[in-house]
Amino acid sequence: MGNTPNSSGSISKETFKKLFLLYIVSKFQRGVFGKKRLHKIVYIIERESDLKPFEFKKYHYGEYSDPLDDIQDQLLSMGYLVAAPLDTKSAEHSGNIFELADKDLEQYYSVFMEKINPQLKEKIDTSIRDYGYLPESELLELAYSFPEFVHAGFDSLIFPEQMPARFKIEDVKEEDIEELEISLNPRFINLLNQLDNAFEQSEFDPKKVKKVVKLI
Repeated sequence: MGNTPNSSGSISKETFKKLFLLYIVSKFQRGVFGKKRLHKIVYIIERESDLKPFEFKKYHYGEYSDPLDDIQDQLLSMGYLVAAPLDTKSAEHSGNIFELADKDLEQYYSVFMEKINPQLKEKIDTSIRDYGYLPESELLELAYSFPEFVHAGFDSLIFPEQMPARFKIEDVKEEDIEELEISLNPRFINLLNQLDNAFEQSEFDPKKVKKVVKLI
């Protein structure tokens, strides 16, 4: 990614949600151990931030976000995240571990987060450093102790999504910003997958095309 003075562009809030979640997952050295841990860490990051990509409700296992689950599922189906089973015999480590499919993209996500909102990026870094590796029982105890959670009714909204429709990015090439927007668009990825599947199932032979080109 190249930096060009005075260049700028913007991404949609849906793209930012994916970038936000990908950056959070990337900061866990061995992946995020379980969905509950991911939800609690995102909640801790958002609760003291003016920018809140995901709404949260009080649910059976504490702070929970349906929209976060939706974005996570999209990233899994798009191939940006991978999930592998954890040791279900352990109460601390049950469910799945979530990781980046391509860990080389961590720096790519980091640069964009720094350009969009350096304060939020710093909040993510410090929250994961301070709370991300707590034993699950301690992390849940902390999450359940927050006053806004204690006073909320079951299935009630703790706080709503709070974010602009688009995020401006300064000093990054416009084509790099467009690439980020397109690459995190599930419709685009789905179309690419359909084209790839159609190509594999067709009788198209690239060797024949090369022969024709040579004759021309």
